[in-house]
Parts: sequence; structure tokens; C-alpha cells
Amino acid sequence: MNQIQRLFLATAAGAATVALPAQDGASSFGDARTRELAELGRLPTPADVVVADIVNYHRHRLPLPRAGDLVALDLRFGAATIGPHGEAVLQIGYTTTPTADRQDLPPLNLGLVIDCSGSMQDQGKMDQVQRGLALMVDRLRPGDRVALVAYDDEARLERASQVLGDGRWLRRAIQDLHPGGSTNLHAGLMLGLHEVQEHQRQGGSNRVILLTDGIANRGVVDPERILDDARTVVGHGIDLSTIGVGRDLNTDLLDKLARGGHGLFHFVADGKDLQKVFVDELDALMAPVARNVRLSVVLPSGLRLQRVYGHQVVPGAGDDSRRQQHAFTIELPDLNRGLTAVVMATCTVDPELRAGTVLQVHAELDYRDAARGQNHDCSGEASITVDPRGEELLTDGEVRKNFTIATLAQALRDMADRSQQQRWADADRVLRAALRFAQAQFPNAEDADLRRVVEMAEGHLRTLQRYVDRHRDF
Repeated sequence: MNQIQRLFLATAAGAATVALPAQDGASSFGDARTRELAELGRLPTPADVVVADIVNYHRHRLPLPRAGDLVALDLRFGAATIGPHGEAVLQIGYTTTPTADRQDLPPLNLGLVIDCSGSMQDQGKMDQVQRGLALMVDRLRPGDRVALVAYDDEARLERASQVLGDGRWLRRAIQDLHPGGSTNLHAGLMLGLHEVQEHQRQGGSNRVILLTDGIANRGVVDPERILDDARTVVGHGIDLSTIGVGRDLNTDLLDKLARGGHGLFHFVADGKDLQKVFVDELDALMAPVARNVRLSVVLPSGLRLQRVYGHQVVPGAGDDSRRQQHAFTIELPDLNRGLTAVVMATCTVDPELRAGTVLQVHAELDYRDAARGQNHDCSGEASITVDPRGEELLTDGEVRKNFTIATLAQALRDMADRSQQQRWADADRVLRAALRFAQAQFPNAEDADLRRVVEMAEGHLRTLQRYVDRHRDF
């Protein structure tokens, strides 16, 4: 039994921390979707549980970039020492320049592409979207350009791209949207992209926001064809973000459209998500900072990577063979203003290392400046000392919180995977183990960010219990 497994079964005191505001500039789909399904009593699919979204839904306490820098990197271990047979938690944090004044943001050329199919009238979704769009209009500036596209059986340019001014024309157009018909997502998307392309602003932010509550069922419905056609426009100075507001979404398509379009994928489940997506997120959404972002991490020879939570890793980095054996890289999403995010990982130590050995980790973040097109990088280091008495895994409060959330998020993903295979007892065990770990780290669960994820896990555990009990009956 390793150290993390022992902590799953232990009871330890943990200091309560104050919850931080919701994260800016990061995808919210995985958190909102998993939370909504828990409230509905429905088990998620593995695609619903995006671990990185859950980990980075809240803001993190991390150093901001220095004056003149766009991005800052912060590395730290969960504890200062590691036992000769132990493990270490590594947190790699990165932040971008915050938005101090909306007037400092680049000029905006925005296309709003809104699903007006018949299903949008269900459960008050259109009313919810109209409220959110009205909030967004209040945050735009008089000099910003906006176009409004609606789509159902066909796509319509409700309002051609024009300067916002006092915004009354756009508010009226939004209130005039009415649901009816099918979902010709392809036609709406391409009309919106071409309208923004026609009025493209050099040195500005040119973006389409696609909102839908369902799956394309009219016109071009093949997801690969939709992606291919969108790629002819995005990537040429025009970005694309997607917002899902329904339960029957092609989440894979929306996620790929957003990733390929240098944007974010959001999901609106309730009023809290409405506020986050249409208000809190807007400034960051409209102000890209870094593109083609790659994180490269080099471990010392005595430390080996065990797991990275929520990201696919590529082994090896650099030309030196020794570095390749103890290094990995991660392709990160494009970064917007006001972002604070972390990558959580666990490492194991070589038991042959002598006490007092200092192990140092080095990381570099390479990216392209979204505004000027220049390549930049920033770097950071962290060290941990081998100590026979090093039994504590998490003495840093911020790392403790983020790793506990990452453990719960990964357990939710593993639970979804096992449930899809109808391995109900295994799914139950992995989720209960993660909840015991969270209880051990934060017995009172006073931190609101942590409590949000704990409640998600507990909700899914209650749903899962029905399947476990039913299986026992057979």
C-alpha cells in the first residue's frame, strides 16, 4: 500500500481555507456538466467528467506575472521532504496578466450564433440564454462590433455586424429570438464565422460564440465535416468558443470546435454558470494572451512521474537521452487574460537515494504571444529533500486543497469509466476511497470550492448505490 493509498484510509486534521471566486479564462464544461448530472441523479459518461475543468473551476492563490510579462509559472511540492519509499505531490501553476480595465482590452469583433431550435423552449432555456446575453451586452463597450445569427431549420443573419453604440438594437434583437424548428448548427456556425471574417479587425479580438442545446440534425450533420468546414475560417485570426445549454449535446464536437478555434467550451446548468459564462468570463474570453502553449517538465534522475491529473502527457523532452527518460510535456489550451490554473502530478522516489539528497524539478512554458505573434517562454523550479522521516505528503495548504479536488475529480472520471463497463462495485469503491481521502484532508469541509466537488461526488455516489444494490439483488 503506497502513501497516497494509506492517506485514503487515514484520518488527519486539515485547516479550513476561504473559497476563492470562480475561475476566469478556463473551460467550465466538465464541472458544470458533472454537477448538473449529480443533481439530476444521472451517472456521467467519461466524456462528461473533464478532470482539468473541475480542478481549475475556482481561482488559485498563485503569483501573478511581473510587469512586462504575460505569463508566470509557479512550481511547488506538497511538502518539503519525501521519505525513501514515499511519494510526492507536485503542483505546476501558471497565471496570465489580469484584466485591470476593460477599456484596455483590444477592440472586439464578435459574432453571436444562437440555437433557436424548438427544444430551446423546453425548461426555460431560451429565457435563460436571453438573460445571459443581456448581461453580456451590458459588459460590451460602445465601440465593439457585434453580429447576431440565429439558426433552426436554416440560418439567419438577424443583425449584420455593426458597432454596438448604446446596445439597444442588440437587446431588442435578443428579446425577439423565438424557438422553433430543427438544429442546422453547421449553417449557423458558418454564417457567423463568415460575418466575423468579413469585418475582421487587425490587432483586435475576432471571435464567434456558438450556443446550442442539442445535436445537429438538419443540413450538414456529420461532425467531421462541420469541424473541417470551421477550420477553413478559424485559425486565421478568428477564434471560436462554444456554449452548451442542454442535456443532449454532442460534447465531443463542441469541445473540438472550441479547442481548434482557440476558444473555451462552457456548459450552462444554472444561474451560477450563467453569471460565470456571460459576465465574469467575458473579459478573459475576449482577450487571448498565449497560443500554442506547451509545458515541459524535467525530473531529476531519482524522481519518476507516477500520474498527471486531467492531462495527456508525452514522455521525453530535449535532445539529451537522460533528460528524455525523466521528462514529459503537456499541450495546454490557449491562455486568456485573468487565468490562474494548475497541473497536479504525483511522483515516486528511488528508494536507493541517500538521506539529504535534494531533488530539483525544472519546468518551462513555451507559448506564442497572441497579440504580436512572438514566441516566449517562462520557467520555474522546485525542490524536495529525501528524509527517512518524511512521511507528510501535503503540508502546503494550497497544494493540499488542489490535490484533494484533483483526487475527487479523477475518481469521478474513473467511476464513470467503470460504470460504463457496468463494473458497479469497482465504481463504488473508487468513489468512496476518494471521499475518505477528502475527509482525511479536510474533516470539516469548510472550504466552499472543495465542498462543491465533495457534494458532486456524494450525489453520484447516491445514484451509483442504486445500481450496486440492484446488482446485488441478482
